[in-house]
Amino acid sequence: MTPSDSDPAATSAAGHVRWSGRPRGAVESLEDLLATVPPSAGSAAGDLAAVAARSVTTPVTVLVESEQSWTLVAGPQPATAPSGEQLRSRAALHAGAVRAGRTALLWDTAIPVGPALATTLIHACAWLTLATDRDEAVDGARRGRVETQVVRDVVGRLLSVRDVDQVLLSIADHTLRLLDSDICGVLLREGDEVRMKSCVGHRVVDTARLRMRRGQGVAGLVFLTGEPAKVDNYLDDQTISQDFVSLAEQEATESALAVPLRLQGEFLGVLEVWRRRPSVFTDQDVARMVTLADFATIAIDNARLHDEQKRAVARMEDAHGALERQVNVLDRSSRLQQALLATVLDGGGLPAIARAVTRNLDCRIGIYGPDGTVVAPHRGQTRLPSTMPTSVRPGRTTVRLPGGEDVPAWVQPVHADGDQAGCICLLSGAQSPEMMDVVAGQVAMACSLTLLRQHAASRARSEELEQLLWDLLQGPMEHRVAARSRALRLNVPLGSSLRVLYARLENMDELACENFWDTSQTDRVRRDVAVGLEDRVLRNLKCYFPPPVRMVEIPKRYRGRRMRAWKALERAAQAYPRLFAHWQIAKPWQIAKP
Repeated sequence: MTPSDSDPAATSAAGHVRWSGRPRGAVESLEDLLATVPPSAGSAAGDLAAVAARSVTTPVTVLVESEQSWTLVAGPQPATAPSGEQLRSRAALHAGAVRAGRTALLWDTAIPVGPALATTLIHACAWLTLATDRDEAVDGARRGRVETQVVRDVVGRLLSVRDVDQVLLSIADHTLRLLDSDICGVLLREGDEVRMKSCVGHRVVDTARLRMRRGQGVAGLVFLTGEPAKVDNYLDDQTISQDFVSLAEQEATESALAVPLRLQGEFLGVLEVWRRRPSVFTDQDVARMVTLADFATIAIDNARLHDEQKRAVARMEDAHGALERQVNVLDRSSRLQQALLATVLDGGGLPAIARAVTRNLDCRIGIYGPDGTVVAPHRGQTRLPSTMPTSVRPGRTTVRLPGGEDVPAWVQPVHADGDQAGCICLLSGAQSPEMMDVVAGQVAMACSLTLLRQHAASRARSEELEQLLWDLLQGPMEHRVAARSRALRLNVPLGSSLRVLYARLENMDELACENFWDTSQTDRVRRDVAVGLEDRVLRNLKCYFPPPVRMVEIPKRYRGRRMRAWKALERAAQAYPRLFAHWQIAKPWQIAKP
């Protein structure tokens, strides 16, 4: 039944019914009201109070239960009213009161009502409860839509940030405003404690440096249990530890709420808010913060993954750059190596190697002999060290130029026949250190090959001269004539009067055993002795053959001075006191002409 069907009632602009016209029965009036759909619970409560007052013939008070308490929504304030427990218990209701659901009606206990009217009043309470629930549901849905949009906006802003620190700051800032709080902090796990990583709204610097172990404070309680935790009065609450009471007093905090940050079951940290005013965090606040914490955890993980990706990309770029540099070094060093090998195979000497290096690379090079002096400079001899140590360590070092300037250089010893035959010194131009490391080794190798080739040629000539000597001394006449022809081909201008000089080292094998010399060291000592004696004794004589047997041409002024020459030989041998050297000089000897 509708109001228009039962009575010519008028409807107000607010949408609720205003009754007028002829008087109707009390029950019928209530039933007509219950047959309508009120636009809101507030208007329904007002209409119910008015119709019920006419039906009961006394003012009626309408109470609605909300959050464990009863609130007056329509009608006068009653002089006396049952307690909340009495209102919740239908059996405890006395005369002058009815209840159904979350709605109760109160009137003067001196006014009796009949059973039919009482039943209708109970139905009216249920009708108003449904209207109240409907409004709350509509209001909750509206708030849910608004909150969903707010959370969506917050999540969108969080997920758009890529830097971890900026994400943490955004989480703290948005949570602070969404929970209507005064302080918000994000604490991340570091081993057995959680550490404050981002904080907004704090007054004391120690708040931004908080570290909590399991069970310490609200965050520590969340760390311990893995569940949300809250306190309504921080200073008086007994469920949390008292480790941070003094800090709470400095910050003037009253209540706190903390929820865990989890990702796939792994505990990452705690999201916590504080309020400086007396307040209570509702279950809706907890749910809202848990939802926000879930999205915040995703944002943190995304930012970490983004940072890891950036670091991986940076490492890949570094590796790519290093690989490109290595390829460039290999390419240029390969071309230099080919040029050096071509120079060695073409018979070029050390100066040719120096030219090949400067032609292929923008650098300066000096090649030094065993005594440390320059034997093959190139491109600015005055801008190279004048001398180098006789023993050098390979690699990068610092050398001093003639002008006194210290510059970086790459040195590399040069070996030939097991002996150090000198070193090279490279001064870099625009080349990288990696390139110079490779170049130094290649140039030293090319110099060693060149010296080995020269030594091999020298040994071959010495062997040929030695064979020529024995043909001249002991061969038959036709061998001597042929040997003299070979001597002219070898550019050995034999004079008419020659002497044979013979040398022998007596105890070389014994000294080698005592000093643990290998074959190359023993040969080096032999060469040093021969060179030293020749330099002191034979420097004014023409020598045509290598030791140990020499054929020398003695000028006229030396003839007849055999004893002096012998004494000079003895003095030369004294430089090696433990070495016994024997020299013999033959009489003048004529070589047959062809």
